[in-house]
Amino acid sequence: MRFSWLTALLFLISCSTTVTGRERQEPSLGGSTGDPTVSENCNGQAACSRGQQEQGESCGNCGVLTRTCLAECQWGEWACTNEGECEPDRVETESEACEACGLSRGRTRICEESCGWSEWSAWSACEETPCTLGEVQTEEVSCGRCGVASRSRTCDGCGFPPFDSFGTCQAEGPCEPGHTEEDTVPCGWCGSQPRMRSCGDDCQWGDWVPSEVCQDEGSCDPNGAPEQVSRSCGNCNSGTQAATRTCSPSCEFEYGAWGACTGASGCSPGSDKAETVGGCGNGTVWLEYTCNASCQWVQGGNCCTANSNCNCTASGCN
Repeated sequence: MRFSWLTALLFLISCSTTVTGRERQEPSLGGSTGDPTVSENCNGQAACSRGQQEQGESCGNCGVLTRTCLAECQWGEWACTNEGECEPDRVETESEACEACGLSRGRTRICEESCGWSEWSAWSACEETPCTLGEVQTEEVSCGRCGVASRSRTCDGCGFPPFDSFGTCQAEGPCEPGHTEEDTVPCGWCGSQPRMRSCGDDCQWGDWVPSEVCQDEGSCDPNGAPEQVSRSCGNCNSGTQAATRTCSPSCEFEYGAWGACTGASGCSPGSDKAETVGGCGNGTVWLEYTCNASCQWVQGGNCCTANSNCNCTASGCN
């Protein structure tokens, strides 16, 4: 009878030592439940009692690690149990439509330290529309010669529609920056003076810069008074004649009618004449003269009209 009691005591000590050894390798325990009595069916190899539970460290969302003793008196796997709904400090948001134009409002809730959701916050105010009905928005871009092109759009109460294409280029300058222009202006007596100007960065022409030379002037001042002029005339230009000249609008002289040639002397070069110088029998003696290049008469031959080959008149002999 004493032997049986001692045998049972040694068995219990052996089971207790086995459990203690395993606990050194498992998570720290928070306690255990179940029947501590070792089942007789585990044949002395039991680590725990069937149905017994042990709790370890915290896990997951406010849960606790738990394991259960299986039918063969061995511990099952650790599992995280009794978790809450959410992870602490997590924020959840939801929204709903509140007006036309697709606008919305929202509210939030936060996960508390107990891993449970707080109450929802109050709904926020509805989002504001980005513009007022009828509001006009305009865009401008540079174009052309320092011009401006624009386009606009009008708010429909919910927002601005896309812009259309830009309109035509407006308010352009007369020139492109860097371009030059040349022309001439009147100068002097119907002359012309070259000049040049450059286009500035503002697409406006700068001042004209004239050259220093007046080109292609005429002969006279069209605003001048008429003047008397004379010229040589007659034989070997021995005479003079006068006329009045004026300056035309084209800066060229215009002459009036020339007066009579006065003071001229001598003869006309190349002309002939004949004079009678006496008688010759039944005829008259003619003496012939020719006018030389100096407008002087030079005596030539003579003949007697009594001869059939002498045919002379005052203008010469044939």
